[in-house]
Amino acid sequence: MRHMAASSLLELVEEQVERTPDVVAVIYDEGEERCCVRITYQEMWQRACQISMELQKNTVENETVGVCAEPGINLPSTLLGIMKASSAYFPFGQDGAGFVKQSLAKLGVKHLLLDVSSFQRIRPMLLKFQTTVLQSTELQYLGFYLVRLQPLTGGEEHVQHVSGLAYCITTSGTTGTPKIVRVPHSCIAPNVSDFR
Repeated sequence: MRHMAASSLLELVEEQVERTPDVVAVIYDEGEERCCVRITYQEMWQRACQISMELQKNTVENETVGVCAEPGINLPSTLLGIMKASSAYFPFGQDGAGFVKQSLAKLGVKHLLLDVSSFQRIRPMLLKFQTTVLQSTELQYLGFYLVRLQPLTGGEEHVQHVSGLAYCITTSGTTGTPKIVRVPHSCIAPNVSDFR
């Protein structure tokens, strides 16, 4: 008898944590003669829970969170933590301030989660927004800043409920205007389950 399929990416990871807590989940090669860094499913999940609690303490729930972060050992935990806070994530880069601002407005993004190096690099872009850096020792210990954005103009008509969304991405298309692609868990979970 086949068990009921998970309805979200988060549930799939949670099932894997229960089955194999001590198995390595993430290997990150920092390059340059440094050793690879490894964390188990249990460690990854504990970090995701810690991030989720910090987000919820700062009223992040059922929204799209902008994420600007370099690849690293904590990135999977960060994305899972956002999903665990009943939110979706929107990864964005450090280039194209106008494009990013339009995208954040269209998605109704109220919070950004930025790693330390990205925070330093996009500081000039953040000056174009009204922002507040929220104090969180736990997030800073993991190498992240949580930034609250004041409501961005032009996004009110685009704000939608994020219930069921895993993440959002943008495409520039041929017009240069960001087009939002919203990816629900219901599209991801069956595909991941089929890989098993």
